[in-house]
Amino acid sequence: MKGTKERILDASVSLFNQHGVVNVRLQHIADEAFLSIGNLAYHYKNKEAIVVAIHEDLQNDLKALMSELNIVPLFEYMDHYFHQLFLLQRHYGFFFTDMLEVFRNYPNIKEEHVQLIDWQKGQYRQMLTFNENRGVLRLSDWPEQLDFTIDQLWMQSYLYGNFQSIHDLPQTNKDYCNRIWGTIIPLLTPMGINELKQLGTGIVR
Repeated sequence: MKGTKERILDASVSLFNQHGVVNVRLQHIADEAFLSIGNLAYHYKNKEAIVVAIHEDLQNDLKALMSELNIVPLFEYMDHYFHQLFLLQRHYGFFFTDMLEVFRNYPNIKEEHVQLIDWQKGQYRQMLTFNENRGVLRLSDWPEQLDFTIDQLWMQSYLYGNFQSIHDLPQTNKDYCNRIWGTIIPLLTPMGINELKQLGTGIVR
């Protein structure tokens, strides 16, 4: 059985995903978690404390997922990571679709998350360099190519939900992964293309 704090955070994530952070009040969260407002305030004194706690969970989940990938970042594990990243972002959907709003209202979260983004980009750098060294990627055509590719991977993964929502397009795990692989495919060597084909993603024929 879930504890009270976990119930509060689950209720908050659900409401934030449905209505956006700015439109949800503490009373809404208390009602969703079947608690009195006093009981909720005993655990989290205000909405900011709740958003901070959710962001801590998000950071921990992202770091665990990224650390698992970088043990051996072969294409098979990269594909698994992209699929899991989609599920994680769907769970914390409000944060990615309302990121600027969250940062505007909670500047301390912005500061922490920018550090997380920098760390995540560093992990992408290791992932790409590892695969260049084993001959499946080519990243040396121009000096800025590695940095550009890292930024593209970050934007594809973080801004996917916003892009799909703006264009009224469905958000699916397969489409999400294909778009990220689409950033990497132009950099594949013939050996890399063959390896990706063997994964059976269908994006390379």
